[in-house]
Amino acid sequence: MAGAIGIAAVVVLALLVMFWEWLSGGDSGSTTIRNVALVLAGAAALGLAGWRSTVADRQSKTAQQGLLNERYQKGAEMLGSDVLSVRLAGIYALQRLATEHPGQYHLQVMRLFCAFVRLPTEDQVLESARTPVRPGSPLGLRQDVESVIDVIGSRDSTSIALEREADHILDLRGADLCGGRIFDSDLSGGVFHRANLSGMYVANTDFRGASFRDADLSKAQFFDVSFTGAHLSLANLSGAMLQGVELVRMNLHHVNLSGANLGGANLSGSILQYAKLSKAALDDANLSEASFLKADLSRSLLIGADLSGARVVDTDLTSANISDANLSGVQFSLGGQQPANGLTQSQLDQARADPENPPNLLGVLDAETNQQLVWHGRPL
Repeated sequence: MAGAIGIAAVVVLALLVMFWEWLSGGDSGSTTIRNVALVLAGAAALGLAGWRSTVADRQSKTAQQGLLNERYQKGAEMLGSDVLSVRLAGIYALQRLATEHPGQYHLQVMRLFCAFVRLPTEDQVLESARTPVRPGSPLGLRQDVESVIDVIGSRDSTSIALEREADHILDLRGADLCGGRIFDSDLSGGVFHRANLSGMYVANTDFRGASFRDADLSKAQFFDVSFTGAHLSLANLSGAMLQGVELVRMNLHHVNLSGANLGGANLSGSILQYAKLSKAALDDANLSEASFLKADLSRSLLIGADLSGARVVDTDLTSANISDANLSGVQFSLGGQQPANGLTQSQLDQARADPENPPNLLGVLDAETNQQLVWHGRPL
């Protein structure tokens, strides 16, 4: 368009010059006519050349787009191959396509990869070759599925921004990732409803804002993992390794953490109503301001844990070890709710509290003597 306007401007200018020369008597009429014809012929030639260039450019772009579409289709076909090496080649071919042309193919490739993880190509040989990563752990993840997870987790900030702009989510609902390994990945915002992540080994991974409703994370190991803003309600984390994990102000109602290792973890301000924490290791954990309404803390280890300001109402504390735990301002009893149960005077006497802010024990009875518990524990 700009080229056509430029040619037209040059032609008009040339005609004006020739017209002026003709008026001033500089050229004869025949000379002027010849010059006009030459200008018009030149303009036509330039216009034709420009049109041919535009057509050629369009044809080139069409051909290039056709090649890109062919690359995508070929990669998708390779994912469906019954040969592992072909599937792996397809995975990396699609990753390269999405990296080179993110605006066109990133979202398409991510949707395809998520679908593959949810329902991978059947491979009986590969399934039979799966072995536990560690003795006693679940079978390891299939190599092709683990490769796709690695690719998804390695998305750069530009690709993630594209996903957010398009409201795209990593849909991994119901995926079987049992026994897999995830390192240095960004899976923030992913949806893992009813997914099987049991026995996984996860390190340096971002799960911020992810949803694990009804997911199985039992016996999984998490190191340097961020769950900030994640949804873990109704998830099964029994026997999981969560030492030092940040779970601040999270909704963890009905979560199963029985037998989990949460030593040194930060659960301050979190809601653990109806949570199962039987036999959980919570030593030195930060549980301040947390809510444990109707939770099961029986036989849990709370040695040195900070429970200051927590609400531990209608909670089972049978055989829980609260030695050196900070019970300052803990509500073991609250109007309208059943008091905590299972606690004994001998347990209570091993804990500590701010003398000016002792725990509320009104109506809390000794599980052995049925007598009112009295605070005379040690100061902080």
